[in-house]
Amino acid sequence: MAIVIPEADVISSASPAWEVPIDVPIQRQAREMADCVAPMLRCATRILFVDPNFDPYQERYREPLGKFLRHVDRRRGTITIELHAGDHGGKALPDAADHFREQCRTDLPRIIPTGLELTVYYWKERLGGKELHNRFILTDIGGVQFGHGLDCDLGGRSDDIISRLG
Repeated sequence: MAIVIPEADVISSASPAWEVPIDVPIQRQAREMADCVAPMLRCATRILFVDPNFDPYQERYREPLGKFLRHVDRRRGTITIELHAGDHGGKALPDAADHFREQCRTDLPRIIPTGLELTVYYWKERLGGKELHNRFILTDIGGVQFGHGLDCDLGGRSDDIISRLG
């Protein structure tokens, strides 16, 4: 079903079609997580996945990322996709960045759809600096925050809340 908003209502925000929930409860299952943000991913040309705890070695992180990427519309032209991960609160081993890079090279190519490129950034927390903590999907058309993270619950028992950013 298509919703048409008259021009006057676009400017005034008077249409009930503009009234959408800010928070959406979901099961922490990869398909449900990806389906919830699919319209945003299909329309975006710049996408940033931010999860300081992302671990390419673990299926619970790879599976949702792969499903998110499947919703990206490769026909939209040049699409920039980035993954921003961190050193798990500064507790990582000295060679953690090298290990992370190798895991990404080994484990991520098989989940990236043909025609897409993913650039991965590994951030190190500054001593005494702000904590790398929140998890987001940010795009050129909007963004959401995931309460628990961009990983799924492989056991299927937990929920999350996805919050639309202002």
